[in-house]
Amino acid sequence: GKTVGNTTVLDTLNQDPTRRAVPYTMPEDGQLQSISVYHEAGSGQMLLGVYADNAGLPGTLLGATSATAVSNTAGWQMVALPNSVSVAAGQQIWLAWVFENNPGVYATLGTPGRAVSTDTWTAGMPSIFGPATTAGYIYSIYATYIPVSSGTTYTLTVNATNGVVNKTPDQTSYTAGQTVTLQATPNTGYTFSGWSGDLTGTTNPATLTMNSNKAVTANFTA
Repeated sequence: GKTVGNTTVLDTLNQDPTRRAVPYTMPEDGQLQSISVYHEAGSGQMLLGVYADNAGLPGTLLGATSATAVSNTAGWQMVALPNSVSVAAGQQIWLAWVFENNPGVYATLGTPGRAVSTDTWTAGMPSIFGPATTAGYIYSIYATYIPVSSGTTYTLTVNATNGVVNKTPDQTSYTAGQTVTLQATPNTGYTFSGWSGDLTGTTNPATLTMNSNKAVTANFTA
């Protein structure tokens, strides 16, 4: 994967307990896989997240790690995002962190600067970052991503017994990030009972985002 953010260990120790975030601009379309932060040896847990930009401040949460034990040795700690986050070339994202007991992360004067909330560990990594103030500091934090070229395509295989599934749009392959609507229609005497494979639940019609090759089965019961 490639990185977006700051892979340099900076010179000023910061041990504030508040949730903070720094902005970076995506150089190309990609899917964020993990976030890495450099910290001193620590204990307790930490959360890392990625927020969308909202008028120069962090806005809506796009993805966050699970609460993760802080490494008891100093260095870069990489934490995977449970679900990859799709981001576009030129999009500004905010990488955020909060520690149960901040062991010390590294910053230096620079732009574009960080945003800081008054929230601490108990507030976690909320769906909206909330009120924040900014100052001209950059931090040692970056994300790893897989580039998604505009030419990337994926296939969608649909299986159905005792019914049919219509795909909209109905194509042999789909471009990365394209959404497809699936409508299941049972044969006479059967009812639609739900999706399985890369789609779950009973919503019908259902929407699927094509970020990999997918296989979906529509299940019908007599």
